[in-house]
Amino acid sequence: MQTQRSASGDVELARIRRQERDSLIFDAQDAAHPGANEIDLRFRREIGAARREALVMAVCYVGGGMKSARHSEGANYMARAFGRRPGPDGVHQLHVDHDVPIAPGLEVYTLVYLVGQGSFQMGKEEMEALYAYMERGGTLFIESCRHETNGGAQSSEPQSDTAFYSLLSDLGVELSELRSDHRLLREPFLFAAPPPGFETQGSPRVVISDAVIFSTHDYGCLWQGERRGGSASREEIRSAMEWGSNVVAYALARHKRIQGG
Repeated sequence: MQTQRSASGDVELARIRRQERDSLIFDAQDAAHPGANEIDLRFRREIGAARREALVMAVCYVGGGMKSARHSEGANYMARAFGRRPGPDGVHQLHVDHDVPIAPGLEVYTLVYLVGQGSFQMGKEEMEALYAYMERGGTLFIESCRHETNGGAQSSEPQSDTAFYSLLSDLGVELSELRSDHRLLREPFLFAAPPPGFETQGSPRVVISDAVIFSTHDYGCLWQGERRGGSASREEIRSAMEWGSNVVAYALARHKRIQGG
């Protein structure tokens, strides 16, 4: 162990900022911001291929409307963008399973993307599957497809939004406004507020609980290049992709926290 940096060809394994000579040394609680007496791996050079951790996201459709592939296609594009982002613990590869039934076994997914396409009412088995998924560390990202709605007026809001609120109430989920200091707005990309989505009318918002992210922006349609009234700009698409990365990163962190991984 050296107390100062060397100009030679030594291999650096870690740095430690010790408070006292006999202070105990611990793994960093936050690898990106190690504190005193914590192992700092930020400057270690990695040799060989970066470790790639495979994650899986499920796209589940609910409602009686005609099933659209927009959100599945958008999720694919977002997953590719997420996979190009190296994180502090390696590179993640996000896979997307499409049109996944809501049934026992959802625990294999880091994130479940619930897409509403019309009014619906879930049965007992579906509700139990979602409840078990959340209890075991899973995160729900919920949106309604707004492509076929007029936007703006309350009467034109998707019926699936109302059904989602009812479902979450039945599951005992209490939603709250997204705080400015919430992890969703800070990691890995910094936002002052959720970026615009497909919906340009009304007052789109994001409300959350620990296990649920409920958006009325409709990022799924924007992820594949559309905004209400026309095509999205490159900057709008990029911001939505970065927001999607924050959603996946939040789901991954929550899963690891609850599973102890």
